[in-house]
Amino acid sequence: PHLPVPELRDTCAAFLETVRPILSEEDFHRTRVAVAEFEAGPGQEMQHVLLDYARDKDNYVDAFWDDAYLDFDDPVVINVNPYFVLEDDPTPERNEQLNRAAVLVFSLCKFVRAVRTETLEPDMVRKTPLCMSQFAKVLGSARIPHGAGVGKDRIVTAGNSRHILVLCRNQFYVLDVVDEDGSLLLTIDELTEALASVREDAMVCSDQDCARSAVGVFTAQTRTYWAKQRQALLRLGAGNEAAIEAVDSAIFVLCLDMYAPADLSAAAANALRGTTVIAPSDKNGSGDPVERGTCMSRWYDKLQLIVAENGTAAVCFEHTPADD
Repeated sequence: PHLPVPELRDTCAAFLETVRPILSEEDFHRTRVAVAEFEAGPGQEMQHVLLDYARDKDNYVDAFWDDAYLDFDDPVVINVNPYFVLEDDPTPERNEQLNRAAVLVFSLCKFVRAVRTETLEPDMVRKTPLCMSQFAKVLGSARIPHGAGVGKDRIVTAGNSRHILVLCRNQFYVLDVVDEDGSLLLTIDELTEALASVREDAMVCSDQDCARSAVGVFTAQTRTYWAKQRQALLRLGAGNEAAIEAVDSAIFVLCLDMYAPADLSAAAANALRGTTVIAPSDKNGSGDPVERGTCMSRWYDKLQLIVAENGTAAVCFEHTPADD
């Protein structure tokens, strides 16, 4: 549906109503005079410009809203990306990592199907249904860093993506989970088996090699730094281009963490920014120290489902498409 531009008088009245509680009588009087002058003067021309701008757009606020997030150089970790920790499964035996991850992935895939077939029941405010188009933007979307210091970040969305990205010990795996129309390809048992193979393969990698291949850590840096590193990776060849395209176009990211949060506070910290553990790279403690924390096994430019070793689950996501 088309979002209408409010009348100028309504916008001015709403502004005065908003600021009234925080202003003294004297300040509010001055503000009311200034708003009246604006409404009778420059506000008229600005309203016409806004109406012209909004004429061919479903939502005239979108571009301005996106700028608030995308024209921003600080790291998205902590500064932009929200998170939440999920409740444990009420069935204790389902709180093992692989089973919990498989159940959550299966449920998310059913959500993908509902979004793509437009059978998702709309959210309601009293008796008014809300637009649900933003859900299609959350799935398969990625934030792309700007051109190494030029311009702003952008959001790309792969609306017909079939795969998810699985991260385990900084290793990247692609797993097809749905058809283009959203039909589910795998049962919960098949997902559990596939994720078990991923985890088994990731455990073969040495701590040193895992640290060397932790490309996802770049997404936790400033956007300018990440943009430069991304361009450097892309220049290395077609193989890297295809790999990064697979990451960007994934429906979402599943992080299988080799870490078990002891309590809710630890689970929240792991969801927000991951853990940091610098330890020797071999089991006898004599190797060079490397980062072994979960902070390396992330891709902060996308929707991430994080499942810890003890089945604790959380979500951390790039804010922009979720707020459209």
